[in-house]
Amino acid sequence: MREDVVNYEKRGITITVREAKMEDATTLGRLRATLDGETDHFDRVYGEDV
Repeated sequence: MREDVVNYEKRGITITVREAKMEDATTLGRLRATLDGETDHFDRVYGEDV
């Protein structure tokens, strides 16, 4: 696995992009559940189960 990390900065906000790790799965799952509660059209067609 590559360890490349890229940082982007815009308007005082820094975003770090790196390759996902297995440990990220739990956090990503929680994020998706939260965003799904906010909108029906976050990243897939409405009603599509994951």
